[in-house]
Amino acid sequence: MRVIDLAQIPRMEIDQYGSRGFHWGWLTREGHMGHSVARLEPGGRIGRHPTVGNQLMIVVAGVIEASGEDGHGERVEQGQAVVWDHGEQHATVATSEGALLVLIEGAFATWPDTAQVPTAQDLDEDASAPER
Repeated sequence: MRVIDLAQIPRMEIDQYGSRGFHWGWLTREGHMGHSVARLEPGGRIGRHPTVGNQLMIVVAGVIEASGEDGHGERVEQGQAVVWDHGEQHATVATSEGALLVLIEGAFATWPDTAQVPTAQDLDEDASAPER
């Protein structure tokens, strides 16, 4: 087991699409799937741009205002997440306290669609069978 301090993940400052106060770095990367960590300084923003794949943004700390295709901002707090579909235009702005975010990008299903995804037990041929 390893414990990873998200605050210690190396990040670079991103200024594309008019972003400011946005620091981002990879946590994991495998093919077309990636997990990253981002810090938005107080009042910082991730400028409007299209997603490369599906994107899930989890607010670990702080509060953001996130918008999707329609440009309408919605408050998202610690313990909440935002999902954008592949190609969707979106933007994010941090409140005066800033935010720590975990982003998951790639091809995946999110709740409630995951109700149709089999569980690990469903995938086990025979949960009561002895280990091979």
